[in-house]
Amino acid sequence: MPALPSSPLSGGSAGPGGGRLLSRLFTQVLPLSVALAFSTPGLSQDKNEYYEQGVQAYAEQEYAEAYIHLKNALQVDPNMVSARLLLAKVHFNAGDVHGAAKESEEALLLGADINLVLPIYGTALVLQKRVDKLFELEKAYPEFTPESRFEWALLKGQGYLLQGETDRARREFEEAAAMFPADVRSNNTLAAVYIRSGMLEEAGELIARSRVLDPDNTKTLELEAELAIAEDHYDAALRSLETAHALDSKDIRVLRALARVHLMRGEEQELERYLELILEESPQDPAATLLSAIVMISQGDMETGNDMLSELSQTLSELDTIMMQSSDNMLFIQAASDYVRGSDQSAVTLFNTYLSRNPSDLAAIRMLTDLYLRNGESRRANDLLSSKRQIILADRSLSLQLLRLYIDNGSVLSARELLDELRESTDSPYIAVLEAELNRSVGQAREALGVLSQAEFAGEPPLSYWLLRGALLHDLGREEEAQDIAAKVVRAYPDAVRAHNFAAVTYLRAGDLERAAAAADSALALSRFDVEARFNRAMVLKQRGELAQSATLLNEILVDRPSHINSIMLMARILYLQGQQEAAMDWSKKVYAYDKESPLPDEFRLDVYTREGNWDDALTACLALSKADPLNTDYLVQQAEIYLQLQDFEVAQRPLRRLASLWEGDADSLVGLAEMQVRARNLPEARLTLGAALDANPASLDARLALVRLDIAEGKLEQAEEGLSALEGKIGQHAELSRLRGDLAMAQDDPQEAQANYLQAYRLDRRNDAAVMALYRLSLRGVGGEEFTAELESSMRETALSPALVRMLADSYMVQGESGKAIVYYELLLEHPQLQPDPGVLNNLANLYAADDLDKGLATAMRALELTKRQNPALLDTVGWILTRKGQHEEALPYLRQAYALNSRDAEIRYHTGVTLLALGREKEAQTELRAALGQPGEFPGRQDAERLLASLQP
Repeated sequence: MPALPSSPLSGGSAGPGGGRLLSRLFTQVLPLSVALAFSTPGLSQDKNEYYEQGVQAYAEQEYAEAYIHLKNALQVDPNMVSARLLLAKVHFNAGDVHGAAKESEEALLLGADINLVLPIYGTALVLQKRVDKLFELEKAYPEFTPESRFEWALLKGQGYLLQGETDRARREFEEAAAMFPADVRSNNTLAAVYIRSGMLEEAGELIARSRVLDPDNTKTLELEAELAIAEDHYDAALRSLETAHALDSKDIRVLRALARVHLMRGEEQELERYLELILEESPQDPAATLLSAIVMISQGDMETGNDMLSELSQTLSELDTIMMQSSDNMLFIQAASDYVRGSDQSAVTLFNTYLSRNPSDLAAIRMLTDLYLRNGESRRANDLLSSKRQIILADRSLSLQLLRLYIDNGSVLSARELLDELRESTDSPYIAVLEAELNRSVGQAREALGVLSQAEFAGEPPLSYWLLRGALLHDLGREEEAQDIAAKVVRAYPDAVRAHNFAAVTYLRAGDLERAAAAADSALALSRFDVEARFNRAMVLKQRGELAQSATLLNEILVDRPSHINSIMLMARILYLQGQQEAAMDWSKKVYAYDKESPLPDEFRLDVYTREGNWDDALTACLALSKADPLNTDYLVQQAEIYLQLQDFEVAQRPLRRLASLWEGDADSLVGLAEMQVRARNLPEARLTLGAALDANPASLDARLALVRLDIAEGKLEQAEEGLSALEGKIGQHAELSRLRGDLAMAQDDPQEAQANYLQAYRLDRRNDAAVMALYRLSLRGVGGEEFTAELESSMRETALSPALVRMLADSYMVQGESGKAIVYYELLLEHPQLQPDPGVLNNLANLYAADDLDKGLATAMRALELTKRQNPALLDTVGWILTRKGQHEEALPYLRQAYALNSRDAEIRYHTGVTLLALGREKEAQTELRAALGQPGEFPGRQDAERLLASLQP
């Protein structure tokens, strides 16, 4: 509410109205948190019963009752996402924005759909003025529905207003208005901005437009009054507000505005009447408290009025007192004491205050830097030392620390500048080590190894030298040499945790889980709580398929070190492997709390979308990564791959041509590029690329094989035959030559000959994935299906098949109509720890079962649901819908509610929920769900049924 103008009020003692007002102020309704303590029914009910009671109480605006039911539900199951979401709404509507934000954050952690969280959470952050936290939600923008993008524009605009950036706020609101030009809320929000900015004529136009769109909108009438007040037209303001009050006598905003106008007009009796009405609706309303205090003071009750005002500012007053009593010396002593005692957050606050007054105190800078680093806030440490750069240059340890931070945070230019300055002031060999780290950070592992080799130490190089050398050998794929270093450092530094940690990582990369576990255990024996050692142990567990145990250990790490990014990302990976994709995505985004510029969440999203075949979202993620790091060849390869999957061959040429310049002289990389150019249907450039590869390495077998493949692709079959014969004469029998013989036979329209050659290639090399895929595709065409499955069965007797091959075997049997055998192999896949929650496997198996037995289909779906810890919305919906079809409506509803909480964009879920609610006799709620389902764009199974059902319910 804007600041109240000074307005003389008539003096005198409090009359009857004043007495009632005072009585009401001190006889307030219990807050929600206290209501539960006085009324907690026994927890004999099911959590879903509590939740549904909460839903109905909320619909009837009985917020205290809804609160009790929802808290009871969460006491039974703290992870009930739908209850968390609704409880956030209850808190918000009761005026408790802190509670609303807290429950929203809990819901997000549990995997709630951001589109359900955004309206309440975003508004709560705005009301708390937590703008930085609000803007962090930008990362979720790709997941927003059109409605949420509209909501987000409004929220961002309000965030910019709080930062005083009116122009940026206006642009956001105008963007929202352009999305939904006939939306009253958009027009009204923009009008509010114009009023605050003094653009009253523009505000009047928008308000007039809103009145035409919705003549009885109370917010529009309130804005009309605000505009009139800004123009000093109090009578007009009063008329607009009285109209709004007649439309909704309980609208708290209108009541506040009426009280304010009567205060401005000096109408004390009317002011008190509206204050009474406000306090009936919201007994703890801060605006009413402030106005009432003014009334008390004006009526001569100075003591009561001042007590009320004092209560409102008590917290700030206490804070000011503490700060006034702290001298700089006391601040430093208290901060240092907190630093030593481990009270890190308090120490950070105090050191920042101290440094604002004593900016060049190196001791304070050193301790604050250490505080940031030990809490995983490297960027804050970087920012601190960067801002003190001229001060710390005389301190070698802080200067080297800043250089390391520049390297770790990817600030290459700043790192090189500081490196040059340090070289002039010191000849320490550690400068060479840091220069090598800088080269490594930009992908120059060979150059880094050369720099490191030139470092001259007085004695034996330190452990950090060997660890960096080992890491560079890993980067270069020289794993045997890296293992030699691992053995060396463990022998030379048996009491160094870092040595054992490096050994654990080295053995993990080699797939030697037994030695990796032993190394991790050795590190833990030296330091029980070492984060990296515990993380390596979690990696070993994950590699063994012990996902639950790995997740437990990661949770313990994150309790101690919430900012440990590797643990966050490994937890996300485990959640994905367990089938909890949305939860995995949310976990990965926790990285942004500690590193806002980290590419890891986008890389994880890219990987997940790629695995799922969601190429549009994969492209969005990949373009964001390439924009941040345009010379990253991995991103360019993935970008080209996505364009190929989307069959946008023309656009795919852009990243491919950039790769050609970046890979000049690298024969192996150029061969890979040529293969992508063939897939992009740019055969002329592919041939040029292979020529460049042979110029770089004339002995390259891969390049010559690729030329034969290119001849086949261009239809130059005689030339391909000549090339194959020459290679066969030179190297003899070879799996890749047999595969090319198969490709040549396919080009000659001889699938039987092709199938025989592909089988030969697979027999020569069981790892020849291309030959297997070719056999698989032929089997789907009815060519050699039985031979293909027989060969896979034979291979399986020799050695275990990979999950991908088992999947092919199961799919091939299903296509052949061998349902029994397909079921056997799909069930084998479900026994694989990393593939249990695979949605494709589960869908196929469910379809096979459902063909004959609905109950068995339900049992399979339930089994899958448990494997994914009930976090897969599609499976939740499947279970709920099957239960509804079986007439078990009460059992079905909780599954459908949970499915909606995790994915509000699926219209079919809402349709199923509507059918279920109708069967339970809750017709009004059923209509709401059916309308919501039909209101979403696109088709979904059951749309016509939903339309007919909704029509039958309408009079």
